[in-house]
Amino acid sequence: MKYRSRFDIASTILNGAMEGTATKTRLMYGSFLSFAQINEYLKFLLGKALISRDEKARTYALTEKGLRF
Repeated sequence: MKYRSRFDIASTILNGAMEGTATKTRLMYGSFLSFAQINEYLKFLLGKALISRDEKARTYALTEKGLRF
């Protein structure tokens, strides 16, 4: 696999969260990241309000800001 930039990885995660029913595991496998790596990226994306988390269903969804990104 070729080297991917942080921008490419974040873009892959956001594409995976586009449906609004993506679990952490689905995002992890879809973007080919380890558990530690996906936690780091999700923390960053949540902090920048590019994705949102549904605590009850434990899913991630794309926000309007994330869609524009």
